Amino acid sequence: MTEPPQPSYSPEDRPARGRGRNLAIAGIVSGAVSFLVIPILFGPLGVLLGILGLARGERRLGTIAFVVSVLGLVVGFILSFLVLYTAGV
Repeated sequence: MTEPPQPSYSPEDRPARGRGRNLAIAGIVSGAVSFLVIPILFGPLGVLLGILGLARGERRLGTIAFVVSVLGLVVGFILSFLVLYTAGV
C-alpha cells in the first residue's frame, strides 16, 4: 500500500503573529475605554499593551494602540477635570 501524500508545510512553519496582535488590540480597546472610564488605569495599561504589541512584531497595531492610549489618557483627564469643575467639587 502507498502512503497518503504529506502536506508540503507544517503548522510550525507559520509565523506566530497572534500574540502580538492580541496584545495590540487589547491596547487599542484599553485606550478607547480610558477616554471615559478611569483614565489613570486604562491609559497606561493601553500604552503598555501597545508597547508589548510593538515588541512582538505588530508595528502598525502597536503604534495605533500607543497613540489611542496616550490620547485617551490626556482627553480622559481633561474630561474628568471638566466634570469635577462644573460639579463644583
